Amino acid sequence: MGNAKFVRHIYKVERALKSYRVYRLESTQFGSAKLTSELRIEKFRGYSAAKGITHYLRLRNTSNWATCEKVTGLRFTGKKGVYEGNRNNGSKSLILFQFQPDSNQLIIDVFPAFYPSHKGILQKIVETHSYHL
Repeated sequence: MGNAKFVRHIYKVERALKSYRVYRLESTQFGSAKLTSELRIEKFRGYSAAKGITHYLRLRNTSNWATCEKVTGLRFTGKKGVYEGNRNNGSKSLILFQFQPDSNQLIIDVFPAFYPSHKGILQKIVETHSYHL
């Protein structure tokens, strides 16, 4: 992974429904938060041309979830419980999601202003990243 720095966000499930889960930020590590204190992971319902995603990340930046920003789709990496996405907020940033089935925690690592230039580098990061769970 070289010099790619990341900020770790630790979220706890606040509310779980059939089509989405709402998470509340518990803490951050390795820097200041790059995501909102509340977010939602919702099932992808096919309303866009996106391919290979199962869920979306939506940040709580308005009072109505329907108008909140959809940041990225989650793509399975091949590693159990780990998904990847990206955010283009002036510069593209890699986002790694860590889910553990028997835990109400979600760990999101954001690599500010860093996104691998090809899939081989992304796969190497996924394989060697120091995961929380």
